[in-house]
Amino acid sequence: SSASFDNNLEPLQAEFQANGVESVITRLIGTQDENSAPMDVQMETSAAN
Repeated sequence: SSASFDNNLEPLQAEFQANGVESVITRLIGTQDENSAPMDVQMETSAAN
């Protein structure tokens, strides 16, 4: 499984060098937010109560 991890990591490292760490992390977080939005809303609602 470490080989597939390396395969996923190499493009990210190239992107870090090209765009800078912040923009890559922002893009990754943005993608995560789209995928987990309903769960985040539930957590915020339960935390507010």
